[in-house]
Amino acid sequence: MANRKSRTVKLEKPTLFAVGGIPGVGKSTVAKQIATTFKIKRFTTDNLKLAKQFRRLTAPYRKSGAMFPPSLRRRFYRQLADWGETELRRGRSVVLDATFSNAKLRSVVYRLVKVTNVRPMLIEIIKGELKDAAMISRMRRRHRADHRATPPMVYLTYYRYHAPFPRDWHRISNDGTKAELKKKVTDLLKKTLW
Repeated sequence: MANRKSRTVKLEKPTLFAVGGIPGVGKSTVAKQIATTFKIKRFTTDNLKLAKQFRRLTAPYRKSGAMFPPSLRRRFYRQLADWGETELRRGRSVVLDATFSNAKLRSVVYRLVKVTNVRPMLIEIIKGELKDAAMISRMRRRHRADHRATPPMVYLTYYRYHAPFPRDWHRISNDGTKAELKKKVTDLLKKTLW
């Protein structure tokens, strides 16, 4: 049920929200909107880059703007899953915000749903009409303001490694404006959860 003043919505059953897609496409915008709407925790791989246990390991990649090696990315996703599982086992919903760029990384989500018996809400953000130059420019600004953000050139690298998402993931096309993206998220949530 929605509270009009605060726009907070209560979920009937604990839900695992997973928001994926290539860097710069609007995943974090969507994940933040979901976390705010339902007043739940959001865990993101961006936060892991500077977490105490990963800071030293990620420093050379953050400095050079290179993509993290698969072994390190798998460790990020295991940690993300651990945080998510803790919340889900407490009966709380949670948002996982990451690229989920291949089947192995997405398997974390399916395993969590299986072991916690929660409702999955899987969302892929696709770039739609959003231009590459606009995405790179936005990522460049974001990276200058916050060095935890993905470096712009990683966006180009991801196309080589990004595998198509399965059909059980809802797709939201980001066509350019935050307002339009947020409306699409609200419409999807109303259609599927409310």
